Amino acid sequence: MNRLGGSDAFTFKVKNIYKEVSKGEIGQIPARWDPSFSLGTYLSPIRSFDKGRFKINSVSEKVFQVESEYYLPEVGYWLMELLSSPEVYMEWHDPMHQYYSFNIESGFVAVIIDDAELTWNSTNDLVNVSFTFRMSNYVNMQQN
Repeated sequence: MNRLGGSDAFTFKVKNIYKEVSKGEIGQIPARWDPSFSLGTYLSPIRSFDKGRFKINSVSEKVFQVESEYYLPEVGYWLMELLSSPEVYMEWHDPMHQYYSFNIESGFVAVIIDDAELTWNSTNDLVNVSFTFRMSNYVNMQQN
């Protein structure tokens, strides 16, 4: 969405990198000393099958890195205006149904812009826009 509330579209052709990223947090069970479990005065109650640390909040998501060609400064600032919007959509085409988890063959998918930067080339007064964005819905989310 642009700053006037209308919608605009732009196609990036130079550098489009797609990644599927899996991340999570690490949880830990505190070690407790319980004399009834110990095997002696100097042995710990932790057994070989106990897990001290484990992964929690495991998520997998699609991340894209995009870079534009070099444009006049007016076009670059217009692109940055679009990328600063709270509502950004990507046009999605998947006729082969490779990504069936989206349940769409084609259409617009909501995305979140992480980092956007405008680079000014002082030699020829042109600008380049590069940014990273991710799908607003997780591909996979597991909980322990």
